[in-house]
Amino acid sequence: MRISMEKKTLDIIHKNKYNHTDRGGAVKRRDLINKLKENGFVLDRHGSNHDIYFNEKTKKRIPVGRHREIDDLLAKEIMKEAGI
Repeated sequence: MRISMEKKTLDIIHKNKYNHTDRGGAVKRRDLINKLKENGFVLDRHGSNHDIYFNEKTKKRIPVGRHREIDDLLAKEIMKEAGI
């Protein structure tokens, strides 16, 4: 009985840690980029894995990964870093 209870607990922890849909979904990359552009960011350069957006007014550089969808929590962190 104890072994099955531990396995069940580990399965629940694993599901919550790695299942992105439990955390609210994802944001389309183009929507995030459009929001950055609306707030004064322009494409500065292409990095190896990210595109770098720059805002001349605030002097901030924001990296945006090249995925079709960006996890909701990461999108919120990008927006927070951008000051939006």
